[in-house]
Amino acid sequence: MRRWFNPVPTHKEESESSLFLFTTLFYHTLSYINPMNIYDYPTMIQSSIQLLEEGLKNTAWPIRFACAEAWSDLNKNHGLQELLEGFKHNDASVRDRAIQAMGKLKDKNLLPHFQKALEDQDLLVQVHALEAIAMVLSEKSLHQIQNSLKGKHSLVQECAVRCLENFIPKELAYPLLKQILEQNEAYYYTVPLSAAYFLAKNGEKAGKDFLYKMLENQDSWIAFTSAQKLAKLKDATGIDCIKQMLQWGSWKHKILALSSLIDLGEKKDVATQLYCPGEVPDKATRLEIIRLLDNFAPENTGKLLEEAFSTKEEETCIRVLELLGEIKRPDLLYIADDVIQKGPEYLRATLIKSIEKINNRNVLPYLFPILTKAHWLVRIQAARVLLKLAL
Repeated sequence: MRRWFNPVPTHKEESESSLFLFTTLFYHTLSYINPMNIYDYPTMIQSSIQLLEEGLKNTAWPIRFACAEAWSDLNKNHGLQELLEGFKHNDASVRDRAIQAMGKLKDKNLLPHFQKALEDQDLLVQVHALEAIAMVLSEKSLHQIQNSLKGKHSLVQECAVRCLENFIPKELAYPLLKQILEQNEAYYYTVPLSAAYFLAKNGEKAGKDFLYKMLENQDSWIAFTSAQKLAKLKDATGIDCIKQMLQWGSWKHKILALSSLIDLGEKKDVATQLYCPGEVPDKATRLEIIRLLDNFAPENTGKLLEEAFSTKEEETCIRVLELLGEIKRPDLLYIADDVIQKGPEYLRATLIKSIEKINNRNVLPYLFPILTKAHWLVRIQAARVLLKLAL
């Protein structure tokens, strides 16, 4: 299983670092702080800043790199040299992280690196390099986006469509998007559907007309995907495709269909279809059902997630903590009390990401025990999220 943070440093690396002094400071100041008011936390904020500043001086490169990433997420150009080193790393996932962090800096001086990354063997590196170019150049990136649309990989082409949506003025983007619809057979199906959705979302008739047309596609999955996108637009024209998938699809497909019914406000059908006699869902599917049920009976969600979390199974526990962020339920963070106090670190890391998604200053006290006593890389992420939400 691939986790979103690197392996933690050794005990020797930890003990040799001067940052231990700052975690001690956290520990002693906690008892003097009112845990319900973020504006009583100047010491925590300052200590988080110091944590990231000192981390850039650490002897271990992974720690310096993680701090540089955190600073870029806070729109601060600290640790650029570490990001550039990550850009040259043998591990594609590290190169990808470096490109994403460098892109957030929106520095035109980094454009040669982004251009080079477009030729990387890893598709995700290419995707994030294109996004970085679009973020830096805005409408001046149009030529590069057009070139990416002519490429061979649908993942990069879909990114180009998103860039047209997010960074290019409509008067320049719309003709290209409509051209994709006209030449749809030259692309993997997800590319023209994404283009059509963007156009339809902005009131362009050509977008909806294309989605309506795709409802008649002989490939049932393409028809269903079109129906999903229409459902997001509150258009029930494709509801028959959705209900057909609900009847004949696997549990995975049923979940997708039920999500579309929720988008359409068809809650009555969803509640009954969640219970299928003779079709016992696996553990992962049950968690997705709990996520959907939160739309109808949120008072039951806590008990159901508690029960799943109590199994102590790694994949299940990770998914439960992810769900807390996806359904944005800060009131259910009590489920993770033991994780916050004791770990393990991979669950703490997952929880930090969910707290970031919840995006509520009132939950920042959950980060304090992690900031005071956790492995280096996890503390760095906790400091990043605290500063991101507090400042």
